[in-house]
Parts: sequence; structure tokens; C-alpha cells
Amino acid sequence: MISVIIPTKNEEKYIKRCLISLNRQREYIGEIIVADGGSTDKTVEIARRYADIVLVDPRLNSPGKGRNAGANMAKGDILAFVDADTLVNDEWGKAITEAFNQKGVLMASGPVYPYDSSILLKIAYIFSYDFLVRVTRFLRITHFLGLNVAYRKDFFIKLGGFPNTKLSEDILLSMKANKYGKSVFSRKMSVLSSARRLRKQGIGWILLYLIFNELKVIFKGKPLEYYPEVR
Repeated sequence: MISVIIPTKNEEKYIKRCLISLNRQREYIGEIIVADGGSTDKTVEIARRYADIVLVDPRLNSPGKGRNAGANMAKGDILAFVDADTLVNDEWGKAITEAFNQKGVLMASGPVYPYDSSILLKIAYIFSYDFLVRVTRFLRITHFLGLNVAYRKDFFIKLGGFPNTKLSEDILLSMKANKYGKSVFSRKMSVLSSARRLRKQGIGWILLYLIFNELKVIFKGKPLEYYPEVR
């Protein structure tokens, strides 16, 4: 069974569409868990209408803490993680199931496409993420983003879950996981994600941030310590 975990904080503009896209795949998704870090808007109210479990705790003040808290409550043997502004495609649940039916697969991910941006930003977003995945997998330091990634639960627990960092906890965990087993990058496991950060900060700033962050993670094992919050 797949348990989907979504960390949230003040995501009332996005969470409903995310949860509706997940609920369309109940054939594969056994439960949907929202871990909220103390929203002051209508996020929790909306989540309670569409999710199976809604955990509210102001101490869940980072995506990693929210994901770990949700994972601790999950009953499924596969843990899938998305963000509140993520929309999964109609084959997403099936793609995860197929990926983990393969022998030795411990984690899986898929492409990410923006859904609310200009053509230029879409091209830049797709190119940069696809390039990142291809290069890191070639170098055997796989970097999967937390907005679209799945792990076997027993393996996730063995690794200790997402590290307690402000940023890049998803990249650090996937790098660690890559040392122990097989990963799958499935085109069928694609998602749409909001380009609000690209619109707010610009593609140039984002690309520079990603480059410097990747280099620091690869060579020092630590991410950058600052990333502006965008709602």
C-alpha cells in the first residue's frame, strides 16, 4: 500500500487541487497524510475534507520534520512524498507500484513540470531539473526532490528518515539512499508543480542557487542555510 505524505504551512491556495489529484488514484493510494506546521490560513480546514490523517503541530516547522512525522504515522509499505503545490498525473500511483515491484528498488522519482508559468520559464525549469537528475545519476549521487519521491518504508526507517536540516533534506537523503540499493526514475511518475518561486525570484537566481547548493552538498555534505520562503 502507498501512503502519501504532504508537509504544509499556509498552503490554502494549492492544497485542495493536490489532494483531489491524489484522491483520484485510490486504487493505488491507501492513505493520504497531511503534516501541518501550524498554518494560520485555511490549509488544515481544507485538508481535513480530503485527507485521511491531518497532523497539526507548530514544531513541524520544516518540510523534513513534516515528512518524518507523517511517515511515522503511515501504515503503507511504500512512502510517497509530494508538496502541497504538486499535482500528480493519472498514472502516478500505478508508476510507483510498478517501480517497487522491481527487485531491489528502494526509491523512485519522476519528472517535474511547472503548470503556472510562461513558456520560457517552463523550458528553463524542465531543462534544469532534467539535467540535474541525469548528471547526478550518472555520477552515482542521485538527487531526488521531496516534491516527488517514494521510498520503501522499512528502508526509509533504516536510514533514519529525512535529516534535520533547514534545506535540501530531500537531496541529502536520496544521496545516502543511493549507496544501498537501486533507484528508478520513471517518466510515468511525473508531476506538475507550481512555478511560484521562479516567478518570484527569477530563473537566473534559482539556477545560481541550485548550482552553488549542489556543489556544497556534493563536496561538503551540507546544503546552503538560506532559502527565502515563498507562498
